[in-house]
Amino acid sequence: MTGDACPIPKNSEAFILGELVGSGSFANVYKAVDKMTKRNIAIKSYRMKKRDLGHFSRAASEMAFLRFLNHPNIISYVLSDIKKQYMYLGIEYSPHGSLINFMENKVGLTELTVRGVMKQLLSAIIYLHSMFIFHGDVKPENIIVTDIKETLIIKLSDFGLADVTMKSQVIQKRAGSFFYMAPEVHLGFPSDHTSDLYSAGVLMYEMLFGQKPFPTHTTQDQYITMLRKRAEVVVSQFLCVDFTVSPVLKQLFLTHNCLNLVKNLLSYDKQNRLSGRDLAKHPFLNIEPIEDKEPHYMKACECLLKGVDLVNHLEYGSGYIDIIEAILHLKIHINRIEGDDGLYRYAMLKLHDYLSYCGKIEERLISDRHAGRIMMQTQNEKLSITGSIDQAPKHNVSLKSTPTLLSGYDMCNVGEMYRIQGVRDHGTHLIRQGLDVIFPLMINEPDGLRKHLLAIKVNQWVKMLETAQTSAVRTTN
Repeated sequence: MTGDACPIPKNSEAFILGELVGSGSFANVYKAVDKMTKRNIAIKSYRMKKRDLGHFSRAASEMAFLRFLNHPNIISYVLSDIKKQYMYLGIEYSPHGSLINFMENKVGLTELTVRGVMKQLLSAIIYLHSMFIFHGDVKPENIIVTDIKETLIIKLSDFGLADVTMKSQVIQKRAGSFFYMAPEVHLGFPSDHTSDLYSAGVLMYEMLFGQKPFPTHTTQDQYITMLRKRAEVVVSQFLCVDFTVSPVLKQLFLTHNCLNLVKNLLSYDKQNRLSGRDLAKHPFLNIEPIEDKEPHYMKACECLLKGVDLVNHLEYGSGYIDIIEAILHLKIHINRIEGDDGLYRYAMLKLHDYLSYCGKIEERLISDRHAGRIMMQTQNEKLSITGSIDQAPKHNVSLKSTPTLLSGYDMCNVGEMYRIQGVRDHGTHLIRQGLDVIFPLMINEPDGLRKHLLAIKVNQWVKMLETAQTSAVRTTN
């Protein structure tokens, strides 16, 4: 291995490394054999020459996403590791390569083939968008073909630019692959996860007509100027006619539904693009959306505890991945909170704690990088953490086996948040309701750490109720 490729051991504990099968600006990809399953896997070896925090966080974020995403058309996670010398991600392997291999030197794919690809791709994107996940780099090179027997079976990969967009958040960064980026991304306008749909539209257009919607031989400035003028995308059934390959017309007509979908996806105004269930119901697709059933709040707590434990054992790189996954889960959970300001504020406070702790790890990674190391190996100092991040996740995870007790605990926490925000009457009411749930269950709670930690919090909430009652009496007098 030459250049800035990671010096991954050829015969690690988990796999046997094989030949190089792909190379990009961000990572090299190798074929390998998983020692446990004896199956071929792909090892994505991230380049270490770019040892800046942005590069490291992009790799860690991709690992975190793939660990919990579960969709038949999203590449499957196998393993990952971060050490002082290297960092890599193991994913499922396909000998067929990416979709670009099936598009090169072809004027256009058949409508039937395009429909099959788009049904799978948009099913994956709709699944991501149901969690407010923005992929950010939809293009044929990032779509892996896993089977070609009867039809093309594809899987979306490369989540290095992906992120969870908060409901109140717009994306301002200009990232992605130039000719697949949506107009709002190119022009610096507010964008969100729906910008992925434009990229999917460019891909669909290219598969149908053998070319991109706009000329690619122009300079980048000319291309952006054309977008700024709101140049119209030409979508016509006659674009698919190929007179050069054969005297027989390759495809005389595309169906109305096919043309309607590609035109909609390529809408200049992102609010005009179909999304979610409306997109799934489009007659060209008729997709049955795959629901996300992940318990994101509990997963956030579990990932945080695991990450904190790894960091306390000075495994900063691996702990960093877990903390990032915890943040992703918590963001998804927050986006799904409806009509409860107290619960929303409580979750946002947790997110602030998670992000603060993640920032501390990043500071350590930066200092270690300046010292020529990714992870600190000394045993004489640990990364300290403060605030609710220390105990709250431990309470939540320890109460997971008793859902009723957990609901009472969370109700009291939300009530506490209302009181902190000044909505004291409603907060007091929620704490009282939560304690009404907790007290009967505490009687049969066995002695141990869980009962001890719970008792500490219960005592705090009881004191809040006593304070509230005292204040009410004084007001009455």
